[in-house]
Amino acid sequence: MPPRERESFLDLVDMNGKPFEAAELKSGSRRGKVRRPAWIHPRVKTEEDGSQTSTDFDGGFTESRSDNFYGKVVRGPRGFALGRDLEDSQLFESSRSFYLRVPEHGGFSGSLSCDGPEALYLRALLVEKGRFEGLFKMPDESPLDLEDLFVSTPLEPDVQPRPSKWWLDVPVTVSIRAPDCKPLKIEFRLRDGLPKPQRLERAQ
Repeated sequence: MPPRERESFLDLVDMNGKPFEAAELKSGSRRGKVRRPAWIHPRVKTEEDGSQTSTDFDGGFTESRSDNFYGKVVRGPRGFALGRDLEDSQLFESSRSFYLRVPEHGGFSGSLSCDGPEALYLRALLVEKGRFEGLFKMPDESPLDLEDLFVSTPLEPDVQPRPSKWWLDVPVTVSIRAPDCKPLKIEFRLRDGLPKPQRLERAQ
């Protein structure tokens, strides 16, 4: 069957639901694994004792794009154009990673799967690290270095019309891995406000 080509778009908004208008896009590595049609059954190996084990159907490829540079992109009617993806004659289930960077605000990374010819529309919330300045303290009461704090939000399918203030209900995950401290992971939604200030626990 001929290859299937598909475009992807991402609308990225801030904590107030306002879309970002300009960003920088970088495509990452591309991966693929062989599809297993319903009519293919795993091969069975019979052992000396009569027991049987199945051999998995495997195979795939990886293409590195680490040398790609950031390219400037501008928001369109449905968000930022993330580029076109080509599936190899429906032989592979393929995916491509990307990173969308908004200067002075942060960035968003994700993975795009290519499993059909239809255009893919996505949305995401970008929460800036600076919002957590002074919120967490080390065991000695000194402020946390935000380099040890990571914020992540999910990549969601975009539906039209959108629910009112949808970004307030997006799950936000904050992970902290500070030296000599116990790892801390907090999940919250903007509708409930930012997490309460707290001090990290010293690692045993």
